[in-house]
This record gives sequence, C-alpha cells and structure tokens, in this order.
Amino acid sequence: MPELPEVETYCRYLEQTSLRQPIEAIDIEDHKLLTTDYPTLVELLVGRSFVATRRVATNLFVQTDGPATVYMHFGMTGDLAYYHS
Repeated sequence: MPELPEVETYCRYLEQTSLRQPIEAIDIEDHKLLTTDYPTLVELLVGRSFVATRRVATNLFVQTDGPATVYMHFGMTGDLAYYHS
C-alpha cells in the first residue's frame, strides 16, 4: 500500500502537470483494475479537464469539469504519467 508522502507526491505532480489541461486520451495498462468499463471512462473524460484534487489518506480524488470525479488508489506499484506533445 502506498504511504501518505507518496500519494501526496502524486497529488502535487498531477496538480502541476495536468490541472486545466484538456484530456486527449487515456491509457490504462490493466483494465481489470477499473471500477467502470473503459468505453464509459473514455466518454466521461476525453475532452474534459481536471480542475481540482483532494487527497484522503492514501486515496486521491480528482474532480473534472464535467460530472465525473476520478478516484485513484495506487496500490503497491501504481504511478501517474503526464504526456504532452
């Protein structure tokens, strides 16, 4: 399970790289870990932006400018990556 400092680092990384940037694509390495089906996730997020983050213990919640809030839990090997052109 990730420690609080690691999740806080992910939270700050997401805030510095991804807030208010348009979401152009989503890459999920293991679709079995999703709590919603992939096509619905793409429909809800692509074209939207992340607008706020909130960390609760080792959980990270990311609010979008639409109806979705993304829940992230990193487990033992989770990570975030921001790609830009």
